[in-house]
Amino acid sequence: MIKFKCARCGAVIKAADGAIGKNVKCPSCQLKLTVPRPKARKPLPPLKPVLMVTAGVVVFLFVGWLVWPSPEVTRTQKQKDGVSERDRERLERQEFEAGLKREREALLREESMRRKDVEVYERRQAEDFRKAEEARRKEEERNQQRFELEEKLRREREEIEKRKDKNLYVD
Repeated sequence: MIKFKCARCGAVIKAADGAIGKNVKCPSCQLKLTVPRPKARKPLPPLKPVLMVTAGVVVFLFVGWLVWPSPEVTRTQKQKDGVSERDRERLERQEFEAGLKREREALLREESMRRKDVEVYERRQAEDFRKAEEARRKEEERNQQRFELEEKLRREREEIEKRKDKNLYVD
């Protein structure tokens, strides 16, 4: 049995082995098609069973050699450069504590920097507030001076009006 697809609609068409090279109609779209030859598949070359077993044993031994620790490696891990297990644990604990101390110092430095940043910010805020108060005070002084000058001018005008009324004013 040969299976192939229609070139127009993609429907799967089945044909008998004896129909190779003959024309058939697609059951879906009625297009006339020629039954193609089946594609030849190349079979894999057979491996000799002895070769396969030998390769498997070699791979197994190699992987076992890589994974399985030798007594020398185990001894070296327990006594690294002549250091006992207890001394090695003590050294690891000291390294761990030193790392914690470095982290703590780094956090303290960061906190100190944050505090300095806050202090600088607060100083700037205080300086800005002082400048704003100074500007407000100067503005009030100018307004007070302006008010006093306007009041003085108003009194002088009133004085001039009084003199005019009394005919005491001479141009």
